[in-house]
Amino acid sequence: MNRIYYARDLASAVRISGEIHLALGEDRAPLIAMQSAHERARQMVEAHPADNACLGVLADTLRSLGHLYETSKAFGNPEMARTFYGQEVEIWQKWPTRTTTSAYDQGRLRRRWGVSQNPRMPSGADG
Repeated sequence: MNRIYYARDLASAVRISGEIHLALGEDRAPLIAMQSAHERARQMVEAHPADNACLGVLADTLRSLGHLYETSKAFGNPEMARTFYGQEVEIWQKWPTRTTTSAYDQGRLRRRWGVSQNPRMPSGADG
């Protein structure tokens, strides 16, 4: 099996572990995990720029970082949240020009665009 499949899964697993640590109310572990996932995803996109799945992993990681900065008591920073959400939106806005996509992906784009433009939107309102 191609190593890129494992690399994508690993970046996703690290991101999800950060989300779990955040949900448990931990302070430092979510940031470390999500920064690690972001770096892995960014490196994958640089190495495989035509791989749409890698871009999806990067977009999901940016969403998680936005959520961290939106909701974390230790690292709460609305400006950083908007920055990461905005970077996610940029990926999803380019998505239709890269490949045929699902209504689900387009729904995610519309919801995230609203969050990136309205920092007071309650957490979880984006789906």
